Amino acid sequence: MTGSRRSTLELQWRDAHWAIEARRDEPLPLFLAAAEREARAIAEQQEVKLRQMTEGHNVVDDYSHISLTLRHHPLSFLRHDLARKRIATCSDAMRRETASG
Repeated sequence: MTGSRRSTLELQWRDAHWAIEARRDEPLPLFLAAAEREARAIAEQQEVKLRQMTEGHNVVDDYSHISLTLRHHPLSFLRHDLARKRIATCSDAMRRETASG
């Protein structure tokens, strides 16, 4: 291309680019009509109230996202059941070994 043709194309491209940038925040007519129709068709939804997550769920969520938690240790939620099944804690097992040892 010659220099004059190229500069004409670049100017047209630049004008088109800025025209698109200027309209970026304006909804296009097709989408505006669809949004208005959808707003009429969909009834206002009530706000959903969710129960608060339990402390155990919060710990699981922490571990699944960042692999640690600043909350209670995961075993703290199981200790009562483990004690009822007569499963010793690590510290109990260490004391028994030294007492018998």
